[in-house]
Order: sequence, then C-alpha cells, then structure tokens
Amino acid sequence: MDGIDVAEVKTDGVSILEFGQTQSQSFTSEEQKILIQARGKWPGEEGVAKAAQIIEDAHIKLCNNFARIELIGFHGQTLVHDPLNKRTHQAGDAAKIADCVNRPVVSNFREGDLKNSGQGAPLAPFFHHALCQYLEIKEITAIINIGGIANLTLVNPIIKKPELNGVINAFDIGPGNYLMDKCCQKERNVAFDRNGDWARKGNVKRAIVNRFITSDFLQKLNSKSADLSDFNDLLDAVNSLTFYDKLATLLECTAVALNLALHSLPMIPKRVGIGGGGAANGFLVERIQKLYQHNVETVNHWGVDPQYVEAQAFAFLAVRSWRGLPITSPATTNCLSPSYGGIIFEPNHNT
Repeated sequence: MDGIDVAEVKTDGVSILEFGQTQSQSFTSEEQKILIQARGKWPGEEGVAKAAQIIEDAHIKLCNNFARIELIGFHGQTLVHDPLNKRTHQAGDAAKIADCVNRPVVSNFREGDLKNSGQGAPLAPFFHHALCQYLEIKEITAIINIGGIANLTLVNPIIKKPELNGVINAFDIGPGNYLMDKCCQKERNVAFDRNGDWARKGNVKRAIVNRFITSDFLQKLNSKSADLSDFNDLLDAVNSLTFYDKLATLLECTAVALNLALHSLPMIPKRVGIGGGGAANGFLVERIQKLYQHNVETVNHWGVDPQYVEAQAFAFLAVRSWRGLPITSPATTNCLSPSYGGIIFEPNHNT
C-alpha cells in the first residue's frame, strides 16, 4: 500500500504488441495510514470511503498523463478477500475514474470468477502466458510475483490459448512483502526493508519457520488464493523477537514457501523469473536462489521492469474483458470452467 503504478500496453487481449510508458505515485505517510486502517473492511464501514478516495484520486491523476490510452484496467486496492464466502472488496470507484479521465474503465475482475466457484485469484497468469510469448520464451517457465502476497504461474508458452488444460498452473504461495513491510512500518516508520538489509542482520528462528511449513495454508499448496489475514498467526509468532530477527524470520518463511511451491509443480521449469516489489529485495532473492538451487533470476534479466508487471497485467485483462475473452481458468483459480470477468464502466458525458 505504498503507491500505485500505471502502465501502458498495446494489445488485442491475445498477444502483447507493445509496452508503452509507465508512471508511479507514492502515497504519503498519512495516506498509507488511512489505507492500512481500512484493511479488512467492507463497503460502508468506517474509513473505507477515505481509502477509496485516495485510490481514485491517484489513478485519475496518473491516467490523465497518458494521452494514447483508449481503455483503462482498474483493479482497485484489495481491502479484504474472502473466497470461501464468495466475497471480495477492492476500494475505488471505476465509474468515477471513467468520468474524470473520459475513458471506459474495466473493473470488478474477480466477481465473475467467484460466481463460477473460483477463488478470484490469482489474476495475472493469463498475462504471464502472453508475456512469455512476447519474450519468445519456448521453455516451461515459472513466474513468481512477490507483492503483499506471493503467487506463482507455471507457463507452457508453446500453446496459444491460456485457458486450455495443461497450459497454465497458478496459485497463491503465501506471504510476500506484507508481513515484513508491516514490521518496518510499525517499528521504524518506514515503508519497507530496502534490499533486505535489515533482515540480513537478523537471526532466523528456525522453530517458527518449521511451524509455518506445517501450517494449514502451506499444506494446501497449489489449490487456493490467500488473504493477508491468513498470515496473522505468523506475525503473532515473531512478535517477541528483536526487529532484525523478526525480519530475518519472516523473510525466510517467504523464501521457504516459494521453494516448496517450486518443488510442488507437476513439471520442473527451465526458467524461473521473479517480479513484483519483492524482486527489489536482494536478500530475499538470494535466499530463494540458495534454497531452490536452479536457475532463478529477477525479470529485470528478461528486459522486464518487475515494478510494472501487475499494472501491465490489468491493462491486458481489461482488453480481454472488453473482447469477451476469459481471464481465469480452473488451473488458475479452481473455477468450474474458464471465467469471464471485468465490468465495463463507460464515461458519463452528462457529468
């Protein structure tokens, strides 16, 4: 919840044709506090409207800087995700953004999947498939996105349609940056541990890591999506540790979860690329490389900026939604059949 990223993609919803300009905007410390306080809340609850306005204003400001765009994909800020009860809440009003930017906006990407008995996440896998094709990757490839939650996509890029059986296998892995960031915000009043330098100073409490390995969540690897609240027990477990030991232990839990996920795959990937904010955590990347002991690199080495992969994914999914193409499949979210998502909000020219 440190800011937003906006990325321009030229696409027909099947292939990536061109990557365009990118921009980011960081939230102020006060804005971050408002967003953090809104976590876990549903529409109408205290603080949600203020959080939504922050998200809307930031997107309107940045999107107005993109002269070429014809369609906007707006995911919103996830405040709570409850797939068991087919509920999810992303803060931000797509209709307001459409009016202010004067462009159609596609949003509500998760709703159709949840209604089709899916878990509503992860949503980036179809984009990961298109990205591998754009990069002319021919091998079986794993792409790991480390955001607040970490997720993995196994891609066979040779087959053109991502919704077909055997093309993609995707799932949320476990905690990404969220728990480490939360410790930094609480104890140092900074957004994150830059490059993992503080975690590198700490000692890993192996007993906590071992308990985490046997947690219910990790025992169900390869079959689900996650909510940030799923890992509150882990945050409680490190509560009594020193600051550096907390970060070292939480980072190791993330690295171990990623290693377990890679070893759980039905096929061994020839290439593994790491994207998202976690790709900038050098110590975390080192630990993943050490544990997995195969070819692991950040997507920077592929000529891709890891910061903008998620923004690019929702641009791609917006066009798929616009064209009536599926955006999830049983292999990505456990939905019953390929699911169609994304609601189109046209600008109201009377306002």
